[in-house]
Amino acid sequence: MSARVKVMNNPEFENLECFPPGHFYSALPSLEDRKEFLASKPTENDLLGIKLNGQKQFELLKKFKEYYDQCPFQDEKSGNLRYYFQNPSYSYTDGLILYCMIREFKPKRIIEVGSGYSSCLMLDTSELYFDDQIDFTFIEPYPELLYSLVKESDRKHKILPVKVQEADINIFKALEANDILFIDSTHVSKLRSDVNKIIHEDQLLWEQFCSDYGFVYQGTPAYCLEVTTPETAKRLLLQPGSTFLSRSLLYINGLFIII
Repeated sequence: MSARVKVMNNPEFENLECFPPGHFYSALPSLEDRKEFLASKPTENDLLGIKLNGQKQFELLKKFKEYYDQCPFQDEKSGNLRYYFQNPSYSYTDGLILYCMIREFKPKRIIEVGSGYSSCLMLDTSELYFDDQIDFTFIEPYPELLYSLVKESDRKHKILPVKVQEADINIFKALEANDILFIDSTHVSKLRSDVNKIIHEDQLLWEQFCSDYGFVYQGTPAYCLEVTTPETAKRLLLQPGSTFLSRSLLYINGLFIII
């Protein structure tokens, strides 16, 4: 057994980093590397190999204008609505795009991994524009916030208080064309993390995965939380998270269409 493995298996070093940031064995960049990376200018080559489908994105955005003009949500909580923009975690741009995506694709089912204020927006949108007929499944291992935000009548939907790593894969087989898989979990890629489970182990979820881009796989929209351009990628790529994996997933990959 190598000395490095012995150190890593030593209980005295539990929860300690074996190698400092910037070391070639460390997953964390050094402070100097981070400063240099953030100071660099983005280039046209930053997203080579990824078909952004820009014209289609603009066409979809134009369709969203009608929905935007009809948007019922306010800065503060109002009326009988669950969702409002000035909440702690899911605000203006994210909320508007998700609302417009639902209006446009008219899903019969939505499965959400990681729930909270985004769940409120989806439930409100279903209630206001789809006669409360969208079927929801919320996978949330810490559902206290969700329970505190939704109405008693929302308990008719499935709320699964488990990690996505523990969820029955058959749940996702119910998704059909124009249904939505919404993944907004930890965004962290590490040993036994939800992101690694989705990408590497659950083939069905891998085929419908979305974290940092919006795209369609075989007719099932997967909604994006973060739109990664060369500039915003600078900050996101400093995180040991799903941005790396989503870029790899989309790189020269004809199975997925960015919408």
